[in-house]
Amino acid sequence: MRKSLVVGIIFLILAIVGVAFLYFYVPSGGVSQSSIEQQVANFYELANPGATAQVVAVDQESGVYHMIVKLVSSQGTNFAEVWVTTDGKFLTANPVLLQQSVTNLKSLANFVNCLNSKNLKIYGTSNSTGTQLQLNILGTFSPEIFSPCDNNIQACVDARVRWNPTIAYGNSSYPGPQPLSFFENITGCQLTS
Repeated sequence: MRKSLVVGIIFLILAIVGVAFLYFYVPSGGVSQSSIEQQVANFYELANPGATAQVVAVDQESGVYHMIVKLVSSQGTNFAEVWVTTDGKFLTANPVLLQQSVTNLKSLANFVNCLNSKNLKIYGTSNSTGTQLQLNILGTFSPEIFSPCDNNIQACVDARVRWNPTIAYGNSSYPGPQPLSFFENITGCQLTS
């Protein structure tokens, strides 16, 4: 009787250890971390013919694996930083920090709204590299203060536009793309974080 009790306890301990292993080392999707690491290495080797890939570091953050992949090829050694879902379905090299991005977008929207309320305008042509750079600096809300010269040449002539882009504020115009601090300095609008 005593022997069967010991065997039963050992069996129970092994069962608990097995369940704990499955719980802690195999994600809910049923794919092990090592299997996902192998999939990532295979992906990088297929995408980079002749290279060997190895996952050299893994951390689990917010429900995804953060991996560092080492690629060795005839051209040298490179490292890639990627994030993979714990079920192995999705991989990205460019995760978006959602809350931080929402805060930044709200701040940028308020900043551009302030520039608009102060009647600041950016004049330029849509296909100009300088104009595109300026609009990218101001982000997705920049069309609010952009006056394209493509279809409204007279407005640009009236604003004395001589450069692409030209920032018009008050009675002054400023040529070329400018950093965000420039807009803060001339208008008093502040970009908060």
